[in-house]
Amino acid sequence: MPISSHTENPFELFQPPERLLHSPYSNTLLLKYFSSVHDRLSRLDLQQMVQSLLGDSASSLCDSISGHFHVGFIAPPSTSVSQVTVTAERAGFKRVSVFKSEVVSRELGDLLGKKSVPTTIVKAYDCSRASSHIGIETFLPDAPPLSHSEWYRNNVCLHLGIGLKTSAAVWQALEVCSEGGFYPPTFLRGKPAVNRSEEMLLVYADGNLSGRTFRLEFYCENAEVAE
Repeated sequence: MPISSHTENPFELFQPPERLLHSPYSNTLLLKYFSSVHDRLSRLDLQQMVQSLLGDSASSLCDSISGHFHVGFIAPPSTSVSQVTVTAERAGFKRVSVFKSEVVSRELGDLLGKKSVPTTIVKAYDCSRASSHIGIETFLPDAPPLSHSEWYRNNVCLHLGIGLKTSAAVWQALEVCSEGGFYPPTFLRGKPAVNRSEEMLLVYADGNLSGRTFRLEFYCENAEVAE
């Protein structure tokens, strides 16, 4: 049954469980979360959710959605790359890539008063469906455990990432998000960022949903556009 944005809050849909923070080595809990994300993304009416969150002005932006979308989150401390990779594959996200962050590392560094925090990203996609590719993006920062745990607990960087067909659409998304009450975090200084390792232009936009911050990411990645 499709998930309707009118009955489901995206924060509630994709928030990682608090108990995983207390059992970081639990492959069972991590698999349960990844499988839940896979199921919910598979049933998500993405365009309806975007329009519900951002209003009528998002209708033209929806025409530029590429069909790639994912959930991103910070994993608990002590989570390993191999653990995430194996778990993602078991949950149905078979295409896995590992690389260093350029944008989130800046954001986390900003939170600690530093230039950046070294952060590894594990991005995994299920590309088995013709109409869309769904994924999960896991951030693994090399940070002090107390800060790392606080970021997880406060859902820092939790987001729904939405691929767009062109770089121009990313700039359009920035305008549409602002009109809909979603604004870029301060470290972006009001404009999209470039992730050179993925040849990607992206913008984050944070909005208030029932008193909690939820983030949308709109991006254009050369490799995805070419598919």
